[in-house]
Amino acid sequence: MKSKKEIIDQIPTSWETFKFKDYLKCVDVVISEGNEDEIDELFSGLDNTISVISKLTDISVDELESMEFSFIQEIGKRMSFATEMPTEQKHCCIKWKKIDEVSYNDFVSFLNLSRDAVHGMGEIIKTFSRNELTDDEINEMSVAEVYTGFFILNAYVRKYLRRMMIRDGMKLLRQSTKTLIRQKLRIRGKK
Repeated sequence: MKSKKEIIDQIPTSWETFKFKDYLKCVDVVISEGNEDEIDELFSGLDNTISVISKLTDISVDELESMEFSFIQEIGKRMSFATEMPTEQKHCCIKWKKIDEVSYNDFVSFLNLSRDAVHGMGEIIKTFSRNELTDDEINEMSVAEVYTGFFILNAYVRKYLRRMMIRDGMKLLRQSTKTLIRQKLRIRGKK
């Protein structure tokens, strides 16, 4: 059995200390919600905490449930940061490729992987990063770094698509205008 210190040392205290590989272990934990009963809500929260702690520490739920209530509460407080989304950092360790450096297949892959971004994040980073990161390097990144990186890339892709749509819209408008002018000139020429 692990000591309390060993358990506490495995629990992140912020998104910056929460490794992406550990986040992936926890992301599929089914979070239960209490009803309007205050006591039921308290126990739902503790059950969720125990489930997450179990994933992070590889200690069974049964073993954790046999531990002191105050110890479980202490660990829950350490994890309280997880009730809020990570904040986007100003700088990102991931350097992204320019969109015109990416193949069409990779771009389509990004669009598909973005539908389940959490599970597809490693592949998105490997495909679009200039850094040529390995799975191990990505897994050792903090959730804050991965989150920031993904939203920077997502914003970059959206900006690119907007510019492309505007450019294509302008081309279409010019072509339509030229077609209308030609039609008017033909009609006048027939008169």
